[in-house]
Amino acid sequence: MLKKSRPQCMQSSKSTLGQSKKTGLMGKISCLPSISASEHYRLCEITAHCRFPASVANSTTKFPISKLFCLTTMFQPQNTKNMGNKQQLPVCSFFNKPITNIVPDRIPIDLIEVYQFIKGETMKEMTLKLRSITDKKEARAFKAANFCYATFSGTFSSRNDNALIQHSGLMTLDFDHLFDIENTRNALLIDSCIETALLFTSPSGDGLKWIIEVDLSEVNHCQYFIAVSNYVKHTYGLEVDKSGKDISRACFLPHDSNIFINPKYFKQ
Repeated sequence: MLKKSRPQCMQSSKSTLGQSKKTGLMGKISCLPSISASEHYRLCEITAHCRFPASVANSTTKFPISKLFCLTTMFQPQNTKNMGNKQQLPVCSFFNKPITNIVPDRIPIDLIEVYQFIKGETMKEMTLKLRSITDKKEARAFKAANFCYATFSGTFSSRNDNALIQHSGLMTLDFDHLFDIENTRNALLIDSCIETALLFTSPSGDGLKWIIEVDLSEVNHCQYFIAVSNYVKHTYGLEVDKSGKDISRACFLPHDSNIFINPKYFKQ
């Protein structure tokens, strides 16, 4: 049974979903660019508060230390259970097959409707057929021609970053060729720092699509993606498909009767 280790300040731990090792926070900080003692203390302080930056620290190769603090604080868990105002149900754009079609069929479509599409029988036959194809090139061509897709990160007038109408507050993390899908799925669902919106098996059957909630009030989509990718890598030893950094990223919609949706959306 795979167990998730919670990131903790000044402690070291091992990844249980991959082969990469994690070091303690001091080990991470030793790899940072030259910073002052006050900055060093502040980084430790934020680490203890948010339980996250042990992995975000690796982002400093691309961001200054001030940006690291911003990337750290945005992962502070938020308690929305007792909020007086209901949260708006996230919406995205839905595109009919094939992948060469870049004009959405529906703007918008909400997350519950996407959940029902995946859980239902519409794509069951196509999904089974795709997974029976052994040739990788043939499988890619079949998927591109026969699977509808969504842009989970927002609504678009066409599938292009510059055609964004509104960001949905969601991001797609794609994991390919997983050794143990079920235990990985279970670990992601109980993650204490990231809230799952949707989680389902990829069309190929050997990966997962993890749709998560994001807060872009302090950083942009790409910066958030880099930070969360580092967190996933150092917490679970998993590599995230880099295509997720694109806001207009297409996500194919297969059949998955075991798809998870955050139950809070049914209360909205």
